[in-house]
Amino acid sequence: MVAWLPRTLQGARAAWKYPLPNQGIGGVAATDEYVFVTSRDRNDALDVITCLDAISGVVFWQHTYPAAGELDYGNSIRATPLIADPYVVTLGAFGDLHCLDLETGDIVWSTHLVRDLQGVRPQWGYAASPIVVEDRLIVQPGGDTNSITALELETGDVVWQVAGRQAAYASLVEWVHGSQRQVIGIDYRTLGGWDIADGKRIWEVQPKVGNDINVHTPIVS
Repeated sequence: MVAWLPRTLQGARAAWKYPLPNQGIGGVAATDEYVFVTSRDRNDALDVITCLDAISGVVFWQHTYPAAGELDYGNSIRATPLIADPYVVTLGAFGDLHCLDLETGDIVWSTHLVRDLQGVRPQWGYAASPIVVEDRLIVQPGGDTNSITALELETGDVVWQVAGRQAAYASLVEWVHGSQRQVIGIDYRTLGGWDIADGKRIWEVQPKVGNDINVHTPIVS
C-alpha cells in the first residue's frame, strides 16, 4: 500500500470489480446508486457504455453503437460521461453524442459532432467532456462554422452555434461574473470565454508559446 493514502484507506479491499470487455481510457462517473464506465467491445468496433450498481457492481444496463475508425492510443471513449439526472450524456472519440435515460439506458436523443454539427475531429479524437449550464448542453464540434455549440438537454435541438477554431482536448467550465454567465475553455490555439446566452466570444488569450497540446481543463478560483 502506498504511503500517501489516507489512513482510513490503508489496507482497504475492493468491494467489487468489473472487467471491461476491451480498452477503456475515459473517466468514471458515479452517483450513490450508479457507476458509469466506457470501453470498446472485444472486436474494437463498438463503443460500450455500462451502468453498474454502485453497491454491488452488478450491470444494470449496457448501451453500444458502431464507432468505426482508427486513432493513436486506442479508439475508446475519452470523455467522462456526464450525469445530469434523469440523463447521462456520453461523447465518443469519433464524435458520437448520446443522451441516455439514466435508469434504463434508452436513447433519449443522439447526434454526431462531425456529420450533424459540421465539426472537425481533433487528431487524437474528441476528449472534452460535455457540460450542462442552465439546461443547455455545451459541446465543442471544432468546425470553422461551428466551433462551439449549445444544445437543449432534453431534446438535442441546437440553441446556438458559433464559428471559431478547432477543438482542443480540454473540458469547458462554467463561470459567473456579476450578471454574466460564461463557459471558459481552450480551443485549438487560445483560452477564452463564451456568453452562455448566445455563444458570443467575450475574450481570449493567445499563449506566447505555440505548438503545445491543449489538454488542460481550466480551474476557476
